[in-house]
Amino acid sequence: MFNSRNILFFFLLVISNTTYGQATRMQTKILSLGNTKVEIIQRYNSVQAVCSAKILIYVSGQKKDSIIFPSMEAVGGDVGLFLCKDRIKNHIIISKFGDYDGQTIVINDRGQKFVFGGGRNYADKEQGIIFCIYDSDLPGFSVFDLTKDQLIIDTADIDGYPNKFYKKGGHYYCELVDLQTNSHTIWEIDFNSKSIKYLYNLTKDFDAKPLSKLEFSKDLNCEIMYTNY
Repeated sequence: MFNSRNILFFFLLVISNTTYGQATRMQTKILSLGNTKVEIIQRYNSVQAVCSAKILIYVSGQKKDSIIFPSMEAVGGDVGLFLCKDRIKNHIIISKFGDYDGQTIVINDRGQKFVFGGGRNYADKEQGIIFCIYDSDLPGFSVFDLTKDQLIIDTADIDGYPNKFYKKGGHYYCELVDLQTNSHTIWEIDFNSKSIKYLYNLTKDFDAKPLSKLEFSKDLNCEIMYTNY
């Protein structure tokens, strides 16, 4: 027999479960690279605007490594893990957003992981080099060589926010934007000195080939505000 107290409890339970189901979304993605398997599990709570996720890496059926993000908070932008559509030089590329701490995560076919500042990724696919803009309130970018599994450059607190990357004659360039003056400047990226060198203010289109931006897969995301697929 249902008395008034049991009916009330049952009603609250139904409401609670319905609200939880609407507020929380879970995603699972399994990727393979030869003998390496990568499993991404992500949960997003739209009420709290918080995302949690983990990346599990298996080699030949044995768990080798993992990356855990217990809480990623949306702070005026995208939040959570986003999977890049392209696999470059047999690498999986994942972007992490939230907490003013964007990261790019690279996993190779041996199950090795590399994590560094980034989030917004551009690539010279032929040479296997990615350029990753630090998704943060601090300007910076990273350059990673997929052919050597090596971080080439990791800049921080530079004189402007990276906007685009270019290639010309075997050299790479970065366009920086000053948000206060809206001025655009061109800088050469020097892999040897691991630094950037100022060239000139940009008053017209730069005569160089722009690097392509890596697009994200639509089937893995927590919340999208500014990211373009």
